Amino acid sequence: MTFEYLRQSLFFFKNNLAMIIRIQLPFLLLFAIAAQFIGSGGLQNPETLQNLALVNLLNLTLMPIYRGAIIAYLGSVVDNKPLSVFQCLSVAMGRWRHLLLVYVFTGMAVASGFMLLIIPGIVLLIRFAFADYACILEGKSSMQAMKSSWKTTPAWFWPLLSGLSILFFVAVTLQVGLSQLLGLDQPENALLAIPVDLLFGLFQSLFTVFGFRIYCVMREEQSNN
Repeated sequence: MTFEYLRQSLFFFKNNLAMIIRIQLPFLLLFAIAAQFIGSGGLQNPETLQNLALVNLLNLTLMPIYRGAIIAYLGSVVDNKPLSVFQCLSVAMGRWRHLLLVYVFTGMAVASGFMLLIIPGIVLLIRFAFADYACILEGKSSMQAMKSSWKTTPAWFWPLLSGLSILFFVAVTLQVGLSQLLGLDQPENALLAIPVDLLFGLFQSLFTVFGFRIYCVMREEQSNN
């Protein structure tokens, strides 16, 4: 079933790509330009590393807005009540604190798991995969969303793991190949990194779409039982 879920996710992603771009592109553009501008100072420079850390912190702070807005939009499409960009962003900003805590707590748990021989980190990553959907679409608090995800993901562990692994492998392979093809490690080609970063930033939303597809199947089964 994993490949069927992937096929459905790709179809859904393609049909809603224009709206996903409208929601996410301004944020991705901000981070890509900032990272390239700051990174031009050389990664050996402590000040550059400090500024890049600040950009990453800004990304974490804004991630609940743009990713939450995408989840809100996906849910509205399934309900046949598509929201506008402004409405999606409004929903996400209303849940910003809860979703930020989901990402912080999940990130800490997964990072700790990866330090314990990697496998625990992967397990925790999958077990909390539904938390952001529960937070946005069910209105749960961060702890409620994480507990809900922990409770509901065991039956969907292997479809989630296999599907996300395939997407990760494809993304990494394409990004490395494209970087080598365009010579992005050369200073004269540094500006080409911006559209590449934008492209793969948008590709990452496919992870959100795939997780949402599995989440919807889980909710459908729950409602039928």
